Amino acid sequence: MTIIKPPAFEVSLGMSSSHMIKTDLNYITKNEIVYGVSFGILPYHPNISMLNQEDAAANAFLGYNLAGSIIIGVIGGVSHYTRYFMQDEQQIKTSGLDSNIGMSIKIITNTSSVPLTFGCYGSKLEIGVSVGTIF
Repeated sequence: MTIIKPPAFEVSLGMSSSHMIKTDLNYITKNEIVYGVSFGILPYHPNISMLNQEDAAANAFLGYNLAGSIIIGVIGGVSHYTRYFMQDEQQIKTSGLDSNIGMSIKIITNTSSVPLTFGCYGSKLEIGVSVGTIF
C-alpha cells in the first residue's frame, strides 16, 4: 500500500471555513515521521464592521506517515485576530494573538502521474480542506 518512499516533501494549498488561504510544507523523514509548517492569510477583509475574524495564522505540524499513504498528526501555532465590540455607543476595535491547536489528516493517492494529497484540518479556530502533491 506504500505510495511514496521517504524522504519526501509534501506541498499543499488549502482554504478554511473563515476564507483563509493556507500553504503547507511538510517533510517526511526516512522513519515516516512528518514535520511541517503552515502559513495562512485572509486575502480580503469584508466591510462588515462588527465581524470578528482571524487575519493570519502560523502553525507547526508533527505527525506520522501511516503505511506510506496517510499523513496524520497534530497542529499547533498562533493566529492574529481582529475583533469589534460596542462600548458606550462607540465601536472599539481590538487585535492580538490567539493560540491554536488541532489536527490534520491527508490521504496520498497515485491516480495521476504524480502523487496527490487530499486533506482536511481542524482546530479550535477553523476547519478547512487542502490539495497538494509530493516531491
